Amino acid sequence: MNAQQLVNYAFYLSGIVARDLEQVTAPQCTDGLFWLNQILAEMSITGRFIPYYDHPTFDMVIGQEMYFVPGLVELDAIAFTIQSVRFPLKKINRKFYFGAPRVNNITSLPASYYTERVVGGTNIYIYFLPVDNYTAYLTGRFSFPSNLTSGQDLTTLFDQFYISYLMYLLAVRLCSWYTIPCPPIVLSQLERLEEQLPDLNYQDLTISKLSTLQKNNTLGWAAVNFPGWTTTS
Repeated sequence: MNAQQLVNYAFYLSGIVARDLEQVTAPQCTDGLFWLNQILAEMSITGRFIPYYDHPTFDMVIGQEMYFVPGLVELDAIAFTIQSVRFPLKKINRKFYFGAPRVNNITSLPASYYTERVVGGTNIYIYFLPVDNYTAYLTGRFSFPSNLTSGQDLTTLFDQFYISYLMYLLAVRLCSWYTIPCPPIVLSQLERLEEQLPDLNYQDLTISKLSTLQKNNTLGWAAVNFPGWTTTS
């Protein structure tokens, strides 16, 4: 199915165009394709309804703290390797990354990271600054292309179930655009699909707790400046 066929079916679902009685007009085709691209762009707001994960890489540079990753919506994990050993980075929050005491400009094995959404993607901040040129391995969700043309083959981008979801979502958007009530059966089907999508690749909410009662839990300058790469007896 191409983008234009999806737009046509969405018009039929919405009731704006009667199947077998009317044809989707050229202005309606333009409207439908515009709103389809808008919907795909809006998927990047939270990434909740983006079911696909990707594992791209980028090169860390000696002494460089910030890296821009285009299209990155949600980062679940980041690691780098030295020969065959993988070193994961620990995610920390904004207040701790920018506000906690630390010695700046230290080059060592990167131990922690923080992410910020920016226009077009995400900035990844890394500390310690890399002491060597490592390859970073990412696991996360990325934005969809939002510049589809009418002849774009959607099966090269999405599974069939997701094409169906976009069709129902577009039908609802078209009803809003043309200010007409959306058929209840369309709303019901869209709700059913949206209930299932987040379960396809559910978010990992596991956490690691640090007890204040542990013996080796003294906070000093070593702990402040060397988070992650410590050992316990």
